Amino acid sequence: MKKGILLLALLTMSLGATAQRQAQMNAKTCGDYRKADQQLNQLYQQVLKLYAKDAVFLKAFKASQVAWLKFRDAQAEALYPKRLNQDKQVTYGSVYSLCSCQTLTSLTNDRNKQLKVWVVGIEEGDTCSGSVRAKAQ
Repeated sequence: MKKGILLLALLTMSLGATAQRQAQMNAKTCGDYRKADQQLNQLYQQVLKLYAKDAVFLKAFKASQVAWLKFRDAQAEALYPKRLNQDKQVTYGSVYSLCSCQTLTSLTNDRNKQLKVWVVGIEEGDTCSGSVRAKAQ
């Protein structure tokens, strides 16, 4: 009887430790997403400021960002669709938050790289630069 109680106590402690580790991993991964999203917003604002005099570009750029946000959300939904009116945590398990935040972080980091091009600029003479300004010398 004592062995059974001891085994049950050990199992309960193990499950609690696993849940705590999962919560910590979720928090870190979702924190990474929040940082990437903050950077996205900062880069977006920098582009708006740097190209403030180019109304035609800004209109197209803003439309591009709206479309990208819709793509990001649709991509995340395609990876983790809601099934049978169940909460996604129930459908995909305790790792859903971690996986969802990893997906959003990856997509956002990709977009950040795209926006940085407009902020940093390109080498002068790049014939395919389109609306991107040349780097400051």
